[in-house]
Amino acid sequence: MTRYRVARIVCLLLFLSMSLWAASGYDIVRMHSDLRITEQGVYEVDERIVMDFHTPLHGFYRVLPVDYRFEDGLRDRVKVRVSAVKASDTFSVMREGSYVTIRVGDADRTVTGMQEYAISYRYDIGEDPYAEYDEFYFNIVGEDWQVPIGAFSFSITFPSPVSADRIHFTRGVWG
Repeated sequence: MTRYRVARIVCLLLFLSMSLWAASGYDIVRMHSDLRITEQGVYEVDERIVMDFHTPLHGFYRVLPVDYRFEDGLRDRVKVRVSAVKASDTFSVMREGSYVTIRVGDADRTVTGMQEYAISYRYDIGEDPYAEYDEFYFNIVGEDWQVPIGAFSFSITFPSPVSADRIHFTRGVWG
């Protein structure tokens, strides 16, 4: 009787974990971002994303925040301009409230298995309000992925050399 109960619980847990895995439809196996910061402070972003589609899907969404609120005394709001969007597959760009969404994929075609995508765009946050220093502020990974990311890497190229002791990174969940 006890073995039967344990077997049922194990089967139930396996079923639930498989259901959660299939619910997203895909995982991000790895993601790499190359960022180049121009003299004008515009971020030129190139992303390579390898995804494993578990179920047939038309593609995915890359969500970029474009409206930030600050409480630093110099600015209370930053409105970002996203331009020059390109992708390795069919794509469309939509503005939805405080976000720009890049839909990558073809409405007439589904994909399964391992797929690699490239996305590039310019991310212009406007003028730097700080006279005494330059600030690079960007969530490189992004905040709206609904799936796990297996591995993430990045490179940042600034328009002029930056002292290593002046670089600080933060990580963690939003808030």
